[in-house]
Amino acid sequence: RMAVDNGVDLVLELPFAFACNSAEEFARGGVCLLKRLGCVTDMAFGCESEPDRLIEAARVSALRDEEFSQRLRRALIEGLAYPAARSRALLETGGLLSGAGASGLQEALRAPNDILAVEYVRQLQLQEASIRPWGIRRTGSGYHSLQTGTALASAAAIRRAISRLQAQGLPSTDAGSAAKPEAAALSEDILCAVPKATLAVLEELLQQGGLWRPQDSLRLDAMLLSQLRRLGPPGLRQLQGCSEGLEYRLWKALPYAESAEQLLSLSSCARYSTARMRRLLCAALMDFDGKTWGNIKESADKGLLYGRVLGIGNKGAQLLRCIRSQKRREEER
Repeated sequence: RMAVDNGVDLVLELPFAFACNSAEEFARGGVCLLKRLGCVTDMAFGCESEPDRLIEAARVSALRDEEFSQRLRRALIEGLAYPAARSRALLETGGLLSGAGASGLQEALRAPNDILAVEYVRQLQLQEASIRPWGIRRTGSGYHSLQTGTALASAAAIRRAISRLQAQGLPSTDAGSAAKPEAAALSEDILCAVPKATLAVLEELLQQGGLWRPQDSLRLDAMLLSQLRRLGPPGLRQLQGCSEGLEYRLWKALPYAESAEQLLSLSSCARYSTARMRRLLCAALMDFDGKTWGNIKESADKGLLYGRVLGIGNKGAQLLRCIRSQKRREEER
């Protein structure tokens, strides 16, 4: 609803198996879905680095995919964390490891938006999709910044402000009622960071009881920790994304954790990022194993990938008719 209220014409769901996966597989699913729609000509995404250099390096690495994979494996064997290893492999393969700004670009390519942007471009190339990539460089607060009160705050900062606002209670809009000053100030922080249409939806949800309740997090933590104990090391080993003995790292940390966040804090390290461990916990909660992922990936490679409609804007119906028309033409060939 927020997307549609802000002018988006069609919102499609990326299937869970890709949405809760690595950047490479997230991009694979996204590009595969857009390509199969048959009417997509351009793809825009955010990035921290200079878009043209990033796109060119990603394209070269896709053309030299075997070389890129070898360089990546070599960097991992040397002990580099995955983001750092992937950044170096990309720059080495793309011939950008030397020259002006190389060190800054290498550091930037470890940032979440750049990692995903690179994978989008690589997948467009590897899947031979006739879709033009457009990188939109990030401005304002950084990806992990928690600073609010700016026009371009990070998503993490906005979520944190919403959580605090919900905990304090949304200020009443009645003229005769006194609002909490802290909540009013936080409301201004959110107001300047999101579009008015988005703020209207958030305020409506908060007035109805909130986006989530503290007890919901406690229940989810209890479910997750119970599932991890039930699986044990043998079951954890079968989960999608579990490798290099991560099952033992999780298992050793489990007795000392009372919540998912504590478990992430205890099990994450420089080599195994919090994002990777979080994906592993999500796979455990959903009992998403490597065998299931293999079957889904095989189906996607054959073009059997769904795109469930979540929202339709002013031109959404027209887009859906275009997609159906394209599918009929493909079937008639």
